[in-house]
Amino acid sequence: MKTLYILIGASGSGKSTLAKQIKDTCSIRGHPTIVLSTDNYFMKDGEYRFRLDELSKAHQWNFNRFLIAIEEKFNTIILDNTNVAFSHFQRYIDVAAVGGYNVEYCSPRTPWAEDLEVLNCKNVHQVPKETLAKQLAQAKLTNYVVALETRNSELI
Repeated sequence: MKTLYILIGASGSGKSTLAKQIKDTCSIRGHPTIVLSTDNYFMKDGEYRFRLDELSKAHQWNFNRFLIAIEEKFNTIILDNTNVAFSHFQRYIDVAAVGGYNVEYCSPRTPWAEDLEVLNCKNVHQVPKETLAKQLAQAKLTNYVVALETRNSELI
């Protein structure tokens, strides 16, 4: 079964580690798997160089990589972005549905995933604490809605 995993969580919550775990598991099972992260756009000479003025361009770059992964028939695609609001990943869902992909939502279950103080220390991209607080609030709401939708679809 073709699957798109959408990782949801604040910066520093463990999404990239979770993406690697999913990829390793799928690869062991022989599923062609790719992890797509907008962060990779900002990697220059092995160093992360974030530029807010290029964030929109970076997201489009990652979406284009997603389209290529669909074309190349990757069995498993892992979207390793913050994805704390549906608007961040809706277009991925739309394309995945047309491509026959099942969509799974995953959030890190690290002990600090919802601890603002720890996230503030752990996030490697120096995301401001105020932004982390907003990400946490949005992620909680998005995870709640996803859980409701999943529950309702199972009842139908």
